[in-house]
Amino acid sequence: MTVILKNRAETRGQVQINIQIEAELNVSDLMAQRKVTGYLIDHVSDHLSGETPALVVDQERLLWRVPVALYLTSRGKVGQVGEIDVDGQSGQLLITQTLLEELKARANELATRSTS
Repeated sequence: MTVILKNRAETRGQVQINIQIEAELNVSDLMAQRKVTGYLIDHVSDHLSGETPALVVDQERLLWRVPVALYLTSRGKVGQVGEIDVDGQSGQLLITQTLLEELKARANELATRSTS
């Protein structure tokens, strides 16, 4: 499992990180991946799929950051087109209309380049 710590402050020089977190993680990485894949198939395209997520510690909450990959029938996995965050406690997908439009645009661009 990958853990990503989000820090808004600029950090330079030597860094020491000690982490101890006690939190209820109600959504597993596999559940988050399945939720994203299901959403993509139902609302965007059956050529997009969620990949193995990373756990993100975002100040006050834990998120699963699920990479979104484009698959083409003739070529298999073509590449990553973005990421969708899933709240680790509630399971809510953190999706905006802007994010969906960006995913679609990147997927179309990647598909066009791959089939040319």
